[in-house]
Amino acid sequence: MKATADVRQSPDFHDDGQDGHLIDPRGYFIHRYPEQIKKYGPVFFGSDIVWDRRQIFVTDALNDLTFAAILGTPCLGCQVVYFPSEAQWYCSDYRIDGAYFPTSEEKLGILISHYFIQCSQHCHKLAGKAVLMLRTPQTIKNVITTAKAMLEVEKSFFTGKDGHRRYVDGKFIEPTEEPSYQVFVKKAIIAEPQGKVTVHDAFHRYYQFCRDNQMTPLTRQEFKSLVSEVIRAIFNVGLRHDIIGDNNKQGHGWCGITYRQEFAECLGRN
Repeated sequence: MKATADVRQSPDFHDDGQDGHLIDPRGYFIHRYPEQIKKYGPVFFGSDIVWDRRQIFVTDALNDLTFAAILGTPCLGCQVVYFPSEAQWYCSDYRIDGAYFPTSEEKLGILISHYFIQCSQHCHKLAGKAVLMLRTPQTIKNVITTAKAMLEVEKSFFTGKDGHRRYVDGKFIEPTEEPSYQVFVKKAIIAEPQGKVTVHDAFHRYYQFCRDNQMTPLTRQEFKSLVSEVIRAIFNVGLRHDIIGDNNKQGHGWCGITYRQEFAECLGRN
């Protein structure tokens, strides 16, 4: 059966005259991700042209929202999320019991590029060429930027009884384990009436502590916020803005606490 004049009314977007190739590349995604497309709209924007007596949809723009939603869709046991507390992307993998492992924006870019290539290979040559023309570094960057906001997860995603397991540096991190910043405070800091600790120095030591113990560190901003909560709960001291650091300048920090001697000697100072 020949495709109808309006390819958008065709249930599969195919043209039997071209060996079943898609004459509308949107069809490649609509059967695979119908819920995402229903919510955010078509993956591609463009227009119909007539080529060799066939009406073909030629794309000229990408819907970043839809493509970002597709990136976060569980597929073959894999789901991508962004964890802002660590400024880190994670991807689940059924091969490690569904645990999430760290991944990079570069690898996400390869995955996005793969989507473009796969779609183009299922298309009429003219439609496929137009799809590949959208496969640029800037387009991929735009999708990743949009996905950061759309696929962001809360801290509870990896913590608590309902949290998800992670697999980092060859070992599993259970969601019920104490997070790295809590372990750091309990192991590294003690009460000392005359002591002081700056946020800058504490973060340096915390970061080294995570490296030594194969833990994924928080970002500096998240560290300041979360460690302040733990220090207040354990030592009943609040974050101040007038702590003199090693550079003789005032900054954020705490009075009434200091580092355990063995911990300070182990890490040293820069």
